Amino acid sequence: MILASINHKGGTGKTVIAQNLGVCYATTGAKVCIVDADTSQNSMRWFDARGDKEPRIPVFYNSNHRTIRRTVEDLYNNEDYDTIIIDSPPSLEKSAGKLSA
Repeated sequence: MILASINHKGGTGKTVIAQNLGVCYATTGAKVCIVDADTSQNSMRWFDARGDKEPRIPVFYNSNHRTIRRTVEDLYNNEDYDTIIIDSPPSLEKSAGKLSA
């Protein structure tokens, strides 16, 4: 399953939603990761701050609208993640189009 937290406005909670969804899926035993597509890299910092006792949720950074779809496909097909959650930046019009194409 591939999910994306998208909103064209900043400060709407996209990152928090992506992270909480990741934790929810990981606690059910799913092999989950987050793709941080936001140049602020808040999900990357969240990953670095997590403790060893919390579910492991890898975070991969890619904010390039030309290559993000390939990154997601590679993670899904080659790394065998059950669930990939995309933490998008505001105004992700180009990347959202690439993901849904």
